[in-house]
Amino acid sequence: MKYCGCGCGETIKGKGNFIPGHDAKLKSKLLQQWRKDRNYRALEELRNRNWLNNTKDNRTFGIEIECRVSGNTLSEAQIKVKDAIRRQGLEADVEGYNHSTRDYWKVIYDASIDFSRGWQGIEIVSPVLKGDEGRKQVELVCKALEEVGAKVNKSCGLHIHHGANDLKLNDFKNLAFLYMVKEDEVDQMVAKSRRKNNNGFCRSLNSYYNVFQIKNARSVKQLIKLAGSTRAPRYSKINFSAYVRHGTVEFRQHQGTVEAKKILAWLDFGQQMIRTAKNLTKAHGNNFLIPDEINLEDLVEMDYQQIEYWRNRKQKLDNVGVAA
Repeated sequence: MKYCGCGCGETIKGKGNFIPGHDAKLKSKLLQQWRKDRNYRALEELRNRNWLNNTKDNRTFGIEIECRVSGNTLSEAQIKVKDAIRRQGLEADVEGYNHSTRDYWKVIYDASIDFSRGWQGIEIVSPVLKGDEGRKQVELVCKALEEVGAKVNKSCGLHIHHGANDLKLNDFKNLAFLYMVKEDEVDQMVAKSRRKNNNGFCRSLNSYYNVFQIKNARSVKQLIKLAGSTRAPRYSKINFSAYVRHGTVEFRQHQGTVEAKKILAWLDFGQQMIRTAKNLTKAHGNNFLIPDEINLEDLVEMDYQQIEYWRNRKQKLDNVGVAA
């Protein structure tokens, strides 16, 4: 005789560990116990059962990869990258610098990238992506970049846009507050050159906002304007001004990389931060209740695999200190 895994005491007929539907009810109960009551036993059980699915939102995303590619001219380097991406079975084309969204991967020039003779500064920008298919495209593009010998340096960054049309004003507020409160922990996840205010292209939100300003903002546009100048909001660790142009929130803090594993890990983290902000809104509105004793990996509900990945990355980045 086999009993249902939810603890209801009922017996199971056939295969599986739960009576149909009971696993979903247990998962919902555990999530509620963690998100509302901060019950660590519930969080541990969710991890042990592998129920912290980090891509369950299936939120759209877009990738911007800054790198250096060898070539005597910009055109030569761009065409090299475009052709390599096409060999992976994806659509790609060369364009001048622009902010337009395409339905193919575009290869453009980036003036912010430092490069020496025989190299060119390139930015590869994805179309709108989603789910496993989108993640597969990222892996294929990284394979193409490896093929052409693309490199990164301190001047390169990784920017990921997340679809935000479902977010309400309080969700934006909670996301800003969450990043501000946990900024020191997020800083440990990236290279030293992109921590605090060390990089002018990903400035600290604490440089532009305070809690009173965020709490009293009456619209997303007002939240953006509170940062001061038109330049400042875009070059923050989180770029909220992307919402006006693209309907997205852009995470800009990660150092440059052409490795799919690192890109996808940062993608998952951004999606988790947005999900956590939405959960905070559901639980507390805009009261901004984030207990100091809850660390970031618990707050955003990382699973064991993610925890191990980011702890290893933090240790390596502290030892190396550059775009490792």
